Amino acid sequence: MNPLFSIFVVNRESYRSPSYIWKNANRDPEDLWVIQRTLKGRAFHVNTSGIRSFVYPGQAMLFRHDDGSIYGYTEGDKEVYEMEFISMRGDIADAICGQLIKEYGAIINLDPAGEASAQFAVIMKMFKERSFRDAVEASEHVYRLLLAAYREQGNLRMDNDPVAYCHSQIENLNFRPISIKSLAGELGISREHLTRLYRARFGRSPGSRLRQLRISRAQTILASTTLSIEEVSLACGFSSANSFYRAFRRMTGHSPLAYRRRFSRHMS
Repeated sequence: MNPLFSIFVVNRESYRSPSYIWKNANRDPEDLWVIQRTLKGRAFHVNTSGIRSFVYPGQAMLFRHDDGSIYGYTEGDKEVYEMEFISMRGDIADAICGQLIKEYGAIINLDPAGEASAQFAVIMKMFKERSFRDAVEASEHVYRLLLAAYREQGNLRMDNDPVAYCHSQIENLNFRPISIKSLAGELGISREHLTRLYRARFGRSPGSRLRQLRISRAQTILASTTLSIEEVSLACGFSSANSFYRAFRRMTGHSPLAYRRRFSRHMS
């Protein structure tokens, strides 16, 4: 693995029109990773699973040019969307950025007063001034930025951003028997209030996102193992086989066993 990053371009831009939209399928150069943080307003982001979310100040979107995601100015908004971005490539960019998305999703938190944002500013300044001594120094700063961002996600506290905490728990612990009610209880707010806050930021309810992740996991397990329905339900965080059966049928239109048989016929 090449331990160096290659910074392609950095810039600060602002937009106030829905004509600002990018579709990352087959976008050149294909191997570029981009970390783009919101300074003012908001942008929308549609991840590779088709989930639409919003990216606010204090957050950044992370994507690769060929990953199939979509982002841009939110139609109907009136406020200027201002952002800055760093695009990079390299084996280590694939490793760290890919791990960030795997663990925390394509939208991450960047504290404006935190270490990651400070490194962001340093890279912006040094790139524009052409003051990096060499590729090693540039790589060192990008590495610090991404590791600081990684650390910030891991240090997320429920009292700093309850919606981000809820989202992190759903994205990373959906295989456990967590519920929106229990998460709301941890946060000291009602389930209804948490749902309203979450929907305002991510464009959908936390319950629907939790179900989607669990059913997607169940589909993979059903298609690739011979585990019983009870075992699959437990592996996907459902409280019982009955609740798993109802949720699976409602979302896919098939029972778990019918899905397994259909998949087996398709593969045979």
